[in-house]
Amino acid sequence: MKPKFLLLITFFIFLSNHLVAQGQDSSKKKLIGTWVLAAFQYTLPDTVISGNSKMFNSLKIFGSSHFVYIAKSLPNHVFNRAGGGRYQLSGDQLTEVMDFSSLGNMLGKSFQYKIKVEGDTYYHSGKINDIFVEEIWKRLE
Repeated sequence: MKPKFLLLITFFIFLSNHLVAQGQDSSKKKLIGTWVLAAFQYTLPDTVISGNSKMFNSLKIFGSSHFVYIAKSLPNHVFNRAGGGRYQLSGDQLTEVMDFSSLGNMLGKSFQYKIKVEGDTYYHSGKINDIFVEEIWKRLE
């Protein structure tokens, strides 16, 4: 009786781990692709900056394990920033590790965000240093 019980427990542990991994793969598959920033709100200690893609243009590309972004200010098309690195997704928690960045204060740091992907819309919120970031991205592809 014990060997059958242990075999049954082992099977259910394997099955539950497999289903969790499938859910993570599904979430990651939804995130992979090219995104364009549609709207944003950045809450700094002393002010709030809100805008849309007519003021600030940014692209973000997620692969299976890495991401990259580039941004420019509009209407003059002036380079603003770029960066990227590794990322991990666990449920609705995204951790980005900035392996390279044009901003020195971000280089080498990890940032945690809460995300949600609904169809062709990606919602992203969390802290970057002392700024609370809320962004809405639209799938470009």
